[in-house]
Amino acid sequence: MAHPTLTTLALDVQSEVERLRDVLAAFVGLEKLVASRQPSDGRELELDCRELGSMLQFLNEGLERQIENLDHCSQSMLGAVN
Repeated sequence: MAHPTLTTLALDVQSEVERLRDVLAAFVGLEKLVASRQPSDGRELELDCRELGSMLQFLNEGLERQIENLDHCSQSMLGAVN
């Protein structure tokens, strides 16, 4: 089996970083959603614990997947250099 080139591995890392940025954007959106709950603003935000837990689980799984992918890419790059 042919080993990927450093260029290919670097492109893979860049791709994974972009996906990680997407997960971060989702966390920022969730933070804004939760932080914007002001009792005085007259808006009602109905989030129960199950819904919030599901959103966090989805985000955490995505984040964990991207971290694992980046770790794999970096290990491959180290293997290609050595």
